[in-house]
Amino acid sequence: MKGRPASREGDSISSTGYIIADTHSSDEEEEAAAPGTKRRFKSQYTFKGFHERISSLDIDIFHQVGTSVGLGDPAEDSNESYFYNALVQWKDLDLTAHFTDFRYEVIRYCRSLPQVLYHKDKIVSILLKHLRVEKSLALQALLNLTAVLARDLRNEIYPSFHDILITIMGDVLDANTDNPDVIEAAFTTICYMFKFHQKQLLKDMLQLFQWYKPLLGHRKDYVRHFAAESLAFLVRKIEPSYEELLAHYTALLALMQPEPTPTPQHNEEEDMETGDGEDEENDDGE
Repeated sequence: MKGRPASREGDSISSTGYIIADTHSSDEEEEAAAPGTKRRFKSQYTFKGFHERISSLDIDIFHQVGTSVGLGDPAEDSNESYFYNALVQWKDLDLTAHFTDFRYEVIRYCRSLPQVLYHKDKIVSILLKHLRVEKSLALQALLNLTAVLARDLRNEIYPSFHDILITIMGDVLDANTDNPDVIEAAFTTICYMFKFHQKQLLKDMLQLFQWYKPLLGHRKDYVRHFAAESLAFLVRKIEPSYEELLAHYTALLALMQPEPTPTPQHNEEEDMETGDGEDEENDDGE
């Protein structure tokens, strides 16, 4: 059964990894069909493999005009929360039990921007708890809402930046390296957080390199690629002296080097005792 090429414009990817295609045949195909024969339509779906989906992922939010769900919706007044607007949108887009549990738990704290500011620690805590749920089906929504919350709070959420980054790197990415949708959502969220907190991060890039080391040296090459692509935005903005820039790159390269395998050390005293024992056995044999 033949399907349309995945690269054809106008196709979209379904949640199962298929390309949604137009089922209507062309006029030429209709005319070519023999009279009295049953018309054949092209397959509605064309399978797109894992590596094809990985190669088509786009995490570059730094040059995009539009944004993801919730991030691009303009606030009607200064008291409106982007986070709450996105939460309402995801209510219709994600009907899983995992997201429903999260929404019921967090909605009381985020109906307005003043509420979000006042309950920021509680909201972050709830987000992290649900991001750490094993085999969660709501990760795309939760990751998007993490980025939206960073937009709402800006500098106010930076004290939690490390906990959020480590959770995304460990509990989300490490557990879902075979899920292209989650990989794209995770790195997109990281990119937004880099963008919103670039002033703070640029002041201590060596610390960020240390935090980001697990992704830069990840066992999966595509994870390393996306990690380098996301970090490149900040690296390009470093404006220190030549010596400081060289120190940054030297530290980064050092972090990406694999750790040396420890070599077993011999105990000289044990070797001497073993040697003495062998000599005694040889003497007895003589």
